[in-house]
Amino acid sequence: MRRAFPLAETLAALLSALYLSLFFRRGLTPLDDGWFLDLGARVARGEVPYKDFYVLAPPGSFYAFSALNLCFGPTLLPSRILWLIAGVVMAAVLARIGRTTLPPFLSGIAGASAVIGTFPSILTVPYYWMSNVFGVCALAILLASADGSPARRLRLAGVLLIIALFFKHNTAAYVGAGLTLATLVLPTPDSASAPRRFWHLFSGALVAIAGLLLCLYLVGIPIVALCKSLVAMFFLPHGDIDIPMPLPWACFPHALSGVEVWSSLRRSTFWLPFIVPVLVIAKHGRWTRSASGRIPTLCAIGLYGLCMALHATPRAGWSYLSRALPVPILLLFLLAWDTSKGRSRWIGRIWAIVISAVLGMLVSEQLRYHLDQVVYLDGPCEGILSTEAVRDRLARIRTVVAPLLTSQGELLVLPDDNILYPYLGQRSRARFQLLLDGDLFVSTITEDLIRTRPKVVILAPADGQFRRYPLYAHPLLEIIWRTYRLKAEVDGTQIWVRKE
Repeated sequence: MRRAFPLAETLAALLSALYLSLFFRRGLTPLDDGWFLDLGARVARGEVPYKDFYVLAPPGSFYAFSALNLCFGPTLLPSRILWLIAGVVMAAVLARIGRTTLPPFLSGIAGASAVIGTFPSILTVPYYWMSNVFGVCALAILLASADGSPARRLRLAGVLLIIALFFKHNTAAYVGAGLTLATLVLPTPDSASAPRRFWHLFSGALVAIAGLLLCLYLVGIPIVALCKSLVAMFFLPHGDIDIPMPLPWACFPHALSGVEVWSSLRRSTFWLPFIVPVLVIAKHGRWTRSASGRIPTLCAIGLYGLCMALHATPRAGWSYLSRALPVPILLLFLLAWDTSKGRSRWIGRIWAIVISAVLGMLVSEQLRYHLDQVVYLDGPCEGILSTEAVRDRLARIRTVVAPLLTSQGELLVLPDDNILYPYLGQRSRARFQLLLDGDLFVSTITEDLIRTRPKVVILAPADGQFRRYPLYAHPLLEIIWRTYRLKAEVDGTQIWVRKE
């Protein structure tokens, strides 16, 4: 029996590829791009995460950048091509999910729209997007398990969940919650109980995590330090933990008090779209006549979308929203189709207006930011477009700093300009390259400064990550002021040279 041509998936892939090709070269994030480019190069040279340097992220992204570094050299452009491929895959998988309810052409439009509306919001692909892509693939497999071979497919979904964990563990936590809830509401042909279906998902995850831990152990990663790093990222987003030291469990009650989440919710102006999955679950009985056979599927997609939407509540920036919104956008299309049949065509027009408004807002924000990026950068950023201000700032810093550096390991950059390491051709020797707002983070980097004695230190003292102390009493700045002299200042970034 010949399979039908995958019109929905092909259409979504083509539309998303055409749109994303406008953006994959545009924009530079000095912290994230520099962080992964430099740490990927360190892994490629044989250094081991959580042993030679400390990070608050799973190792997947660093090994992905390491592979790109070995194949293409220290440049950002290959990672942006990987970002483009991830977007195309995401659109095709979302279109596949949409086919459970929508006709093929509309499903392709829905999958492409979900990616077009969110993907260009953030470009650092291994860190922000691979986990989300694997999560959506797991959801598609989970939905397909309702048609046959549920145990095998549920185990495969569990394996994909652990692969998502390998790239971004806090995103994978919401993916896991969404998959668990979707598993409990989906029917299976063999009428298996909900606990049994959950066990299939969980057993696949257990096998995958055992294999993953074995691989990490074989490459020399200390598992205890890895686990402490992941736990620290979950519960202490503002620092106050020293990765090499035992975990300070006394800090957890404050982290779990809900104060941070509630204050973020009050500050957020983007919470309204997140109410859509809740409405799906609470009001689905009103659509029983028009979609009686698809109600469990709608509920499963809605529950997964709700969990991903909650991912954006602590920090409602674009990087979080872009991961939260693809499935809710797809859900808008599903609801529009199921509630606009027969005498309710006027409801379809309302849905069309809502969808157009949401996509219009998202796309206009993307165009406003990305179309300002019109100047090509050089060095490891060759082929990347940015603004004239960014290019001129990097060039002026290089003009001042490059003559001062005569060998490797003579530079320390704090805290948000990690792109300067590869841009200036320097290798970082710091154990920790992210200065968070906490005593022990500050003390760790202060120890790095004393231990490595770099010839040049670059910092921005007005940066918010120095706000825990008054500038005149900051322990890190005290050492810099005592042992270094100010060489130059470029757009608020200070360049200090060690006193002879």
